[in-house]
Amino acid sequence: MERRAAAAKTPQERFPDALALANRANDELIEGRGALLRDCFSHREDATLFGGFGGHEVGWAQIGPRLEWVAQSFAGGRCEYEIIAATAGGELAFVVQFERGEARVTGRTEPLLLNFRVTMVFRWEDGAWRLLHRHADHLAEKQKPT
Repeated sequence: MERRAAAAKTPQERFPDALALANRANDELIEGRGALLRDCFSHREDATLFGGFGGHEVGWAQIGPRLEWVAQSFAGGRCEYEIIAATAGGELAFVVQFERGEARVTGRTEPLLLNFRVTMVFRWEDGAWRLLHRHADHLAEKQKPT
């Protein structure tokens, strides 16, 4: 009976597992392995990526190579995740979180400090949550507009 209950989870009940998988995939990316994060992403043309190192990609044809480029740039590290908000609806879900840690970058002697604010949007596709959009940028201190 327990197996049956696990299989009958709604998409909303399955979202925490998808989020944990996306964060584990990010950990693997920092270790230089991008396959799991590539698997987490939607491979459709409306997927988007605003990566933590600038630029933007639209569609899987651009996102896939970008993730591979980032993976090849990293050589290990660690990251901690602090979820600020997360929710899942019918076909869309989102998370807003901080990602903090450090990474070793190929060709660099000092570790790169990671201090990102991240928004991820997921879409329910073919029975699984897939990353539709990821936006990571450097966390800045609040400033008064000038």
